[in-house]
Amino acid sequence: MATSTFNLVQQFNGLPRKQKTPSGLYANNWHFDLRFVHLEPTPAHVLFIIHPESTYLHLEHLADGKPPSPDTAGSFFPSPLTRRRSP
Repeated sequence: MATSTFNLVQQFNGLPRKQKTPSGLYANNWHFDLRFVHLEPTPAHVLFIIHPESTYLHLEHLADGKPPSPDTAGSFFPSPLTRRRSP
C-alpha cells in the first residue's frame, strides 16, 4: 500500500465517531467493499457498506464504464473472494 494511501486510511479511521449506532443497540463498526460487477449492459463498480452486527447492508452503483485495472480500488480492497482463482 502506498504511503499516501496508508495516510488516507489512517486519517479516515481517525475521524471522530460515536461508539454506538444511533439506535444505541450496536457498536458503530462498519465494513465496506468495492467490487467491479461485469453485468451488461453497464458494467460498473459497486460500493457495499455493511454493518455485520445488525446485518444492515447498503450498496451504491458507481457507473464509470471503465473496467478495473491493478491500480484501481479492486487491488486496494482485496478479499478472499477476489484473491481466489476459478479452476
